[in-house]
Amino acid sequence: MILLVAMGSCEEDQDEQQAYFEYFGVNHAWGFQYSHWIIDGAGNVRVSSYADSVVWLSGGMDPHISKFDSVIFQVPKTELDSQIAKIWPASKGPVETIEQHRNDFGAYGFNAFYQDKIIPLSLRSDTEDKTNNSTEGAQLILWLQALQEKLPKGN
Repeated sequence: MILLVAMGSCEEDQDEQQAYFEYFGVNHAWGFQYSHWIIDGAGNVRVSSYADSVVWLSGGMDPHISKFDSVIFQVPKTELDSQIAKIWPASKGPVETIEQHRNDFGAYGFNAFYQDKIIPLSLRSDTEDKTNNSTEGAQLILWLQALQEKLPKGN
């Protein structure tokens, strides 16, 4: 008698996501300012050519990716892959929240995406500051801040 056994993988079967990271910033003090960019699965740093249309994300990034229609530059695949590998560990890390009482501060921050979940890395706003205190979260924040410096001003 021959016994055939099908073995499943221990890891979840995961399709490649369309987007992995975002930066957002919005401020209404002294006029309207809005900046928002994402990094897609190909490493493209994408912005929206509709700067007057604020994109609020819910349910992950994939349903909204078409709104980011302009590519600014591309992150090398090996660099992107090394950062994507940090998302899952960062999602398990502690997020520190500090209440704030600021006026006209707006909000800005960095997020990562894992499947349909938003993983907060950092947020600064009128009402609170949030920081992902995992080692991987801190590394991702520094990497995203360095990318932010490479963007043309106004993005």
